[in-house]
Amino acid sequence: MKKLLILMVMLTLMSTSVFAELNNGQSYMLGNYFPYFDNISPRSFSSISTYGLFADDLDHMVNPGKISFINGNRLYTNLSNLINNNETQFGGIGAGSYVIGTKFDVKSISPVFIYSTNRNENLIGNENTSKTYFDNDNNGYYDQINFYQSNTYSNNTNQNKTAYFGFGKASDNINFGLLYEYVKNNGFTMPTNDMQYANMGNYLNTERDSNLISGDLILTENEIAMDSIWNNDCHHRLMLGGFDKVSDNLKVGLVAKVGYSIFKPVTNASYNDNIDQSPWNQNLTDIMVTTDSIYKNTKISGLDYSVNFTSYYWFNENVKTQTDLGYSAFGGTIADSSMGYRYYNSYIEHTLANGTFFGGQDTTETGMITGSRSQKSINFKSKALIKMNDIFSFGIGIGFLNRTVSSIEHNNYNYTAVDTLDDGDGVQTHSDYVRTATYFALSSNEIVSSFYTVNLPVAIVFNLNKALKARIGANYSYGVNNSTNTTVIDSITPINVHTVYGDGVVTNSTIPSPNNINDGDVNNNVLKTSTTTYNYSLAFTPNKNLTIEIMGFAPNLVNLTLWKLQAVINF
Repeated sequence: MKKLLILMVMLTLMSTSVFAELNNGQSYMLGNYFPYFDNISPRSFSSISTYGLFADDLDHMVNPGKISFINGNRLYTNLSNLINNNETQFGGIGAGSYVIGTKFDVKSISPVFIYSTNRNENLIGNENTSKTYFDNDNNGYYDQINFYQSNTYSNNTNQNKTAYFGFGKASDNINFGLLYEYVKNNGFTMPTNDMQYANMGNYLNTERDSNLISGDLILTENEIAMDSIWNNDCHHRLMLGGFDKVSDNLKVGLVAKVGYSIFKPVTNASYNDNIDQSPWNQNLTDIMVTTDSIYKNTKISGLDYSVNFTSYYWFNENVKTQTDLGYSAFGGTIADSSMGYRYYNSYIEHTLANGTFFGGQDTTETGMITGSRSQKSINFKSKALIKMNDIFSFGIGIGFLNRTVSSIEHNNYNYTAVDTLDDGDGVQTHSDYVRTATYFALSSNEIVSSFYTVNLPVAIVFNLNKALKARIGANYSYGVNNSTNTTVIDSITPINVHTVYGDGVVTNSTIPSPNNINDGDVNNNVLKTSTTTYNYSLAFTPNKNLTIEIMGFAPNLVNLTLWKLQAVINF
């Protein structure tokens, strides 16, 4: 009887708040999704170690206007360290990618090609079993045993593909080229526990309580959850660029890029919990069943474009300058077909002497998701490279970047909750009822972020001999990030409650609004950072067919596992 009273109290509390589950922060509604729209491109160790002051041919590979600047032919392989520039070959640690790339000359045209692909999968499964003994009457003998078994598993799979195809051409004083970039990322995750949604994850829990005296089962519980998350995005970009030699000292260029990006995050999760508190007696029912399911399907797509102006001015052979001014923008929308869904159900049933008590709640939340995202940025860079003599060169520069991001999401959703109660006395009276409650709401979540940074790099290059070159770079950076997150309820209807009692009485009532919905929330965050970083590299060219770049060799020169290698074959 004590357990029954507890169950009835729980059900009564749940019924008085028809949105007990979904209004408690457990909703299908999306958080703001922030994809990253900047170009993904390989970088040379020369550029990395000098913070962009000294570049080499690899940095020209993905700039269509500079492809024809590359002298001769190049072959890039898995020794090129192009994926994340952090592979430590001597330590046997890589990005798990296959890489191949080349630049060669066919008559007056220079085709280029770079391709990389990788697939990483991590499967984890754990099984834990425990037995606990109880002496309920404190007579020194165990009279109850609890058996508990938990099986959890997770899966993280990521597959990425990146490809560049294009060509460059030089004619008289003009260099121009065309380049196509393709990036595809597929991610699949099955988390052990989903931190965003209560109960969701991937696990199977089984519990059995037994009476050691009679041998009867006195409680069984089977809990199972399945949760899968897909993140798929695809990018297509076309780049056109060219440089014109205006005079012997001045060369100007322009690179334009236009692209189309698609992001498709999908979530599908379910949960079921079944508790039987009288499994030993087939004529007695004492169960509690809970189910929960979530489905989200969103598609974000849009166009991005950028324009970058570059000028080279040579005062003489020993003093050269470069200035870049660029602007980029992205505009994307959430597709009209984007939607979210959540269904929650709880059910309690217990056999009484004069009938069966039961009650339950069905809560459904459905809605359409719309919104947009925009990003704009402007950057300015200028540098001077000074050749002091045949052994020593010096570089200094300044860079400024300002980026603003705006994202707004509208969730147009409706709730429907049905509460059912039968007190088990075998007679339909006013204490028995079926209650249905509904309301509609439109909420918005807007994030506006502004970021700017100033960089002041310096670098020196030593030509130790014809085959060996050393580079050392330092960069001071100051940045400010200001972001504002605004959440508001744009519109909401009252909760309409329709109740049909067991004695035939029908009532309709209106609740002004759910008591735990916040009408608005604004959070502002300002972060200021000031850092100075250092880097270095060695370049070794034993002959005209091979160039080896090395980073990560300090402070322990003999620990080869820290070395990062970038090798390019020249032919």
